[in-house]
Amino acid sequence: MLWGITDEALVAVGVAIAVDVPAVVLTVRKAASAPHTETMATWVMDGGAALVAAIMLGRAAVASLAPELLLGALRSSVGLAGS
Repeated sequence: MLWGITDEALVAVGVAIAVDVPAVVLTVRKAASAPHTETMATWVMDGGAALVAAIMLGRAAVASLAPELLLGALRSSVGLAGS
C-alpha cells in the first residue's frame, strides 16, 4: 500500500523503516526494564520469520531485502532485551 502511495519502492521502504524503528526502540527499552512483560520466544520467532523471508527473496533488490533484514534484527533485539 505504501509503495502505491509513494510510487517509489525505496521511499516506501524508508518510510516503513522510519516508522518501525522508534516503536521497536521503545519496546526494547520496556523489555529491558520489565522483561516479564514481553515473551522472548515470540519476538525471536518474528525476527527469524523476517530472516527466512529475506532468504526466500534470494538476490532481490535492496528495496526488498533491506526492510526484512533490518526489521528482523530489530524485532529479535526485543526478545534479546527481554531475556
